[in-house]
Amino acid sequence: ESDDDIPRIATTHSFVATPYHMGTAQRALDAACAACDLAARLASEKPGRLVAGCLPPLGECYRAAPRENLDFYSALVPRALGSADVLIAETLASTADALAALEAAAGKPTWICFTLADDASNRLRSGERLQDAPPAV
Repeated sequence: ESDDDIPRIATTHSFVATPYHMGTAQRALDAACAACDLAARLASEKPGRLVAGCLPPLGECYRAAPRENLDFYSALVPRALGSADVLIAETLASTADALAALEAAAGKPTWICFTLADDASNRLRSGERLQDAPPAV
């Protein structure tokens, strides 16, 4: 087995570790902590491996999250994803979701991934134009 056969980044794959999917914030945090611990253990097996923590959509993943849901990111990053080297904010439907993720990341490198409307309009699911999203965040 060569180093080229081993992934360079271990992701937490905790996309559904959210209060929306798990029923409570505590259950979601516990699941995200366990996922990050497993990814960190895997990454530690080889020097230079990174851990990417998941900042998932905090509601139904094809709709912008209500503002009160976004507060969960502030608990998720320090408590569950503190040992992650980078964060992946996945399937975000609005710039507000992305800004909340970046605020919670507190300077940790963060990759933002938006989801687009199905109608080929080049708009985020929130209705915002795709070309307006990068400058907004």
